[in-house]
Amino acid sequence: MPQNNLSAVVRTARGGSYRRALAARGMAPAVVYGKNIGSLPVEVDIRKFYEAMTGGRNTIIDLNINGDKTYSVMVKEVQRDPIRQDIMHIDFHQISLEDKIQVAVPLIFEGEVSPGGVLQIVKRDLNVSCLPTDIPEEIKVNVDGLSPGDSIAVSSLAVPGEVTILDELDAPVVTVTVVAEEPAGEADEAEAEGEGAAGGEGEKQ
Repeated sequence: MPQNNLSAVVRTARGGSYRRALAARGMAPAVVYGKNIGSLPVEVDIRKFYEAMTGGRNTIIDLNINGDKTYSVMVKEVQRDPIRQDIMHIDFHQISLEDKIQVAVPLIFEGEVSPGGVLQIVKRDLNVSCLPTDIPEEIKVNVDGLSPGDSIAVSSLAVPGEVTILDELDAPVVTVTVVAEEPAGEADEAEAEGEGAAGGEGEKQ
């Protein structure tokens, strides 16, 4: 998992007007939570925040505060404007690189199922436990050639040896069902209605 740098500045103000002033400067308010910090309000550059998140939501960030102390953190939550999707607030959580943590790793599905099958995705994330530096960016799931009735369970997923799966091993990740066919009677009726409508239009001409 990538470990990137980001700078932050301690903030003393709060409120809507202050947040708007920050946004005008391309900044966002944030809070760093941790046993060595408590809850520390800071502000960060939004563009640099995006640049630091190259490894996705589980990226480890070395957050330097006021050019002084640096803490290893991960993003706990990002609050966005419901309409514009602009970042309104960020929560960082301090971590120890020597202690295992629990995270959700995104599943990436590759391949195509056999003709006549429809892929039903049951899980899009896998809950695991590992050291922060061992967190996979993603876990790939090969669905190529699966036929109706086939499925893939959590136990079939390939994860690094240092990663412990927390989900139930027999839980399904994907299943493949049969393509639903339109009953012949309904199909014939729809075709007949279509021909009738076409004929009606011709009569009007």
